[in-house]
Amino acid sequence: MSTKPIFAKTTNAVCHAGVANDGQKFARLYARSSFSSSRKCRGGRCTSGTCCTKASSSKDEASSTNVRYEGIALPTLLNNIPHTREIRRFFYDDATESVLRAIKDDRNVRMKVFTEFPEMNVEGDVFRAGTLLEMVRTMATELARMERKDGSGGKQRVKLCVQGSMGTGVFQGLPLALSGISRLIDLMDWEEDVAERISNGAIGKDHAKDDEDVFILICPQNIVGYSILPYMEEMMEVAGDRPMILLNPKLGDIQSAGNVMSIRGRQGRMEFANSWEEIYHFRLLYRKPFFFPIYGALRKSYSEEDDTWELYKRFGKMDDEYYQLMEVYKKEPNPDQMTKVIWGKR
Repeated sequence: MSTKPIFAKTTNAVCHAGVANDGQKFARLYARSSFSSSRKCRGGRCTSGTCCTKASSSKDEASSTNVRYEGIALPTLLNNIPHTREIRRFFYDDATESVLRAIKDDRNVRMKVFTEFPEMNVEGDVFRAGTLLEMVRTMATELARMERKDGSGGKQRVKLCVQGSMGTGVFQGLPLALSGISRLIDLMDWEEDVAERISNGAIGKDHAKDDEDVFILICPQNIVGYSILPYMEEMMEVAGDRPMILLNPKLGDIQSAGNVMSIRGRQGRMEFANSWEEIYHFRLLYRKPFFFPIYGALRKSYSEEDDTWELYKRFGKMDDEYYQLMEVYKKEPNPDQMTKVIWGKR
């Protein structure tokens, strides 16, 4: 079998007809432990004490941590759409806990969250706007319950920012995945203790008022002929040292006949996109060009001690499916490294 690199930053999903995706099957993943562990997973994410422990033995500097490392029990049957509430809640909490730790740590005020399980993949045909908004609700609610850092004793104010239409006249445009999102946020109900401290806005300097403490920029994307980066840069200047969180951004160049996002200025755009610290990352691994079956998952969760990337391999089928932590890395592994681990070609 060829060991050609097979994994890339993309995901999709295929529905399995006739497969019941109920809470009992989801609960089974917490009853499985591939390795023994004497302490909790980092961040307390291990629901029932079932941890995965992996001693990294690779001599590669980019992939070796030389410490015992603990993974978490990942949800299974992720190609079953729609996901159960338990599966969605797992990803909401996992990403939110990383954000809260990063905010408390004060290491960087420009943060990025990338979570691309099937219902959060804007390029897939199973993208669900409701899942995106539920993720935003969970994250914004927990942030609004944190104490303000100015010592006033009050709680934080959070602003949700969705980019507006870019362009003029008949050339106005908005990413399809974001169509109607701002309107839906206006219609959302919030818990009574945070309702007055969460507001809706757009991306731009006019939406970074002095009374907001944290900004969540929801899926900012470039479109053909127009770049979102100038709006983000203006907003950053006004926001100053207040935290800004990018949720599933797509800031790569999109070529157009209007000579926008061309070779000129590309280095500066790349540096800007890379200046945001990735505090959480999750994506499924497939063998291209297909999007089924799932071979594994790549995950990173923020930690004050060490930022490491966890590579999981999927084992079993249907009721017996589970993910096992195979390797940890100091930086994001490349496709060659992941292919060797998943296919056992070391």
